[in-house]
Amino acid sequence: GIYNATDDAPSPAEAVIRHAAARLGLPLPPQVDLDDPSISDAMRRFYLDNKRVSNARAKAELGWRPAYPSWREGLEAVLAAD
Repeated sequence: GIYNATDDAPSPAEAVIRHAAARLGLPLPPQVDLDDPSISDAMRRFYLDNKRVSNARAKAELGWRPAYPSWREGLEAVLAAD
């Protein structure tokens, strides 16, 4: 079967980017203009698509747990390891 390996804190990509930029003291990356004809259809779909995934099946069937329950904790661990 297929299992989703994800944390327990679904968040929009924009929230993750904003938090990471602030935490690192960096400016936000430039916005992507999805109407720009140089943007591929695949990239446009990637940015417009917003799906939540659940790790419940992996937890229930495999006893799996994410090393970091949220992306915030994972980011802090990466920064602490630097």
